[in-house]
Amino acid sequence: MTRHRLEDRRGQELRDVTLVFGRASFAVALGIGRHADGRLAEVFVSGLRPNDALEHQLRDAAILVSIALQHGVPLAEMVEAVTRDDAPGLDAGSRAATPTGALLDALATIEAGR
Repeated sequence: MTRHRLEDRRGQELRDVTLVFGRASFAVALGIGRHADGRLAEVFVSGLRPNDALEHQLRDAAILVSIALQHGVPLAEMVEAVTRDDAPGLDAGSRAATPTGALLDALATIEAGR
């Protein structure tokens, strides 16, 4: 697969979202970059306490999601691949079980609303 490189100078959308995984939720800001044709190309996460373990996990997840998107991996495939929470009181498989899954779910929701 070839990486579809982005322009050196490009716009960025900022979105305030709540990431939900398991029984936890966290408000964050997402920075979203797109290819010239409007396809999702990169994501940045901010808004958590600096040097917090969750912040590190989400920043790394954003980097990996961005690399995957730039190599042509469809967002829907990533959403389907992550672990889902089957905890009592939840619809089976309805909620992401990890921060990475929550990030992907948030991106999928944003893309569905476009």
